[in-house]
Amino acid sequence: MTVPVTEVFNLNQAAEYVSLSKSAIYKKTSERNIPHFKQGKRLYFKRSELDEWLTELKITTHAEIEKEAADYIIRKGKFRR
Repeated sequence: MTVPVTEVFNLNQAAEYVSLSKSAIYKKTSERNIPHFKQGKRLYFKRSELDEWLTELKITTHAEIEKEAADYIIRKGKFRR
């Protein structure tokens, strides 16, 4: 399977895409906190993986937390009977 060229970013493109400085991207790659590929000394990033990485950092809303808590209580109550 081949990846379209537009799907792969270099360091500069990735930094611009996620609105971080190049040094912040370097730090995240060295800490293995951001998905990336390395070919020689060059770093590459897949757009889809950056999108997934960005969205996994989502902050849960109060409404979502309350719904999860209610669902948990309902499930927990069913098991006690």
